[in-house]
Amino acid sequence: MVSLDARAATFNDEASYWYNRQVGIRAIHTNRKEALRAFLLAEEKGDALNLNNETLYYNIGHCLSDMGFASRAVEYLLKSQDLAEKSGNTSFSVYTRYFLAENYSNVGRHEEALKILKGCLRDEKKVKSAKVTIGLIYKRIARVCFNTQDYRSALENIDLAFNYIDRHLDAYANITYVKANILIAMGSEEKAMACLNDGIALQEEGETEHIILTGRKHLMTLEEEASRQYITTIALPAFEAQCLFLLAIDFYEVLCRHYEMHNKRKVWPYYKRIYELNSMLRKGDIPL
Repeated sequence: MVSLDARAATFNDEASYWYNRQVGIRAIHTNRKEALRAFLLAEEKGDALNLNNETLYYNIGHCLSDMGFASRAVEYLLKSQDLAEKSGNTSFSVYTRYFLAENYSNVGRHEEALKILKGCLRDEKKVKSAKVTIGLIYKRIARVCFNTQDYRSALENIDLAFNYIDRHLDAYANITYVKANILIAMGSEEKAMACLNDGIALQEEGETEHIILTGRKHLMTLEEEASRQYITTIALPAFEAQCLFLLAIDFYEVLCRHYEMHNKRKVWPYYKRIYELNSMLRKGDIPL
């Protein structure tokens, strides 16, 4: 017979598991560090109780992916995919696969990423209610094409994404950001500015999406003091506070290129921060 103390310990561990999962779910879009910490605590308790499933591993992978820890994210997303396929949860498997593809592209495995995304697209087009998911898959295909400097294909796919995402959704701002970057890379800065202004108008000031789009707009006008102030005092602190490290690195790199041309004395602190962030992401030193 199991002792009362052992039963109480099991109950407490199970309660802790479910509590931390709920904390993580509530925080995943507002505080990635808190969400990840909670999910990892849930994983620790769930291992002993055999409670961990594809959803928990997906959420951990999602947090790690947003923060830029691509290799660590892949580990958890593969666990999630394996469990989803074993349980026959094919619809959930799609979410895991397209996050997996994004992280493969971030570590240079672009062909694998495209193969996975095209498979996701084929599967989701069979599902009538999958409109938003299809749009997000096209966005990820566009990002992979952008990473390989195939800007024409990137633009074609991001325009397809807009056909599936309503303007009031947060995903619309994300797609707007990707399209602006593509247009800038293609030398169409006027179109990029119009694209960003359209996206900014749909967001509430102070929200993350508003800061990202406004920040990208200011990166185009760094010769103005107000733009440099916005990037260094609003955008970058917000990205680092929310653990959006890859996005922060992108902004730091543009800032460095500006100061290389205009004031080399100011460039060193930003190069130093890029090095620190890249080292942290490469080593997998999650700042919990």
